[in-house]
Amino acid sequence: MIDLNKAWEKADTDKSAKSGEIKDGLYDCTLKDVYIAESKKGNTGVAWVLIDNKSGKEIFRWQNLWSVETQDDEGVVGNSLYWLKKDMAVLGLTCGGFDECHNTLQTMIGATVRIEAKTKNGYSNINIKEKLANPVQSPNSGGDEPPDDDVPF
Repeated sequence: MIDLNKAWEKADTDKSAKSGEIKDGLYDCTLKDVYIAESKKGNTGVAWVLIDNKSGKEIFRWQNLWSVETQDDEGVVGNSLYWLKKDMAVLGLTCGGFDECHNTLQTMIGATVRIEAKTKNGYSNINIKEKLANPVQSPNSGGDEPPDDDVPF
């Protein structure tokens, strides 16, 4: 019984501390990764992995695009593509079709963004409010090729 009492004292009542959720508010974050994936249930969505610049805590955001359970005639969940396009517009991105989204979103890895966490009716939502800074490019990360006469051989 003594061991349970010690565990009881240490038990955290803030479920966000263990579940990866964050409290409502604004957060400045670095976009660590973003990719289109399929969940264990077979739903397709966009996974956003962010790092809170103040605490260093990783924040995960799943944006459902296609669900095996709730969908329209084309398999799309509600207005999910609207929200994805809106997020991309906030980041200054556009693409010609959904098949270009993954590569286009990848260009934002390393960008600094402001997000807002809001809980409504028991559901936590994370929205991208604005892009604060573009990703930092390293000097050797591509870009323009040197002119032919600068090649050292």
